[in-house]
Amino acid sequence: MDWSTYHRVTRTATYGFLSALPLLVLYEVMIIAVNESRIGQVRVGAEVWLKSLLALVGGTGFIVLGLVLIVVGSVIFIYERNEHIPIRARYLAW
Repeated sequence: MDWSTYHRVTRTATYGFLSALPLLVLYEVMIIAVNESRIGQVRVGAEVWLKSLLALVGGTGFIVLGLVLIVVGSVIFIYERNEHIPIRARYLAW
């Protein structure tokens, strides 16, 4: 593996976004699991703020958040396509 290429491409927004997606999915799954049988729900302040902001513009639930993530990810991906960033699974694994 060429380490200079690895370091150059993994510093981009594309790799940052792609590496954050599994963490977001894991967070949502764990929040659902923890709150399954509770009366009061456990939440993180940033999540409450973000979902409240989405509710102000008429969006609720996972679908709107998912659509926002797809749009943001697509914009990042399209914007950085001009830089010819290679998407390699082994880079994401590192």
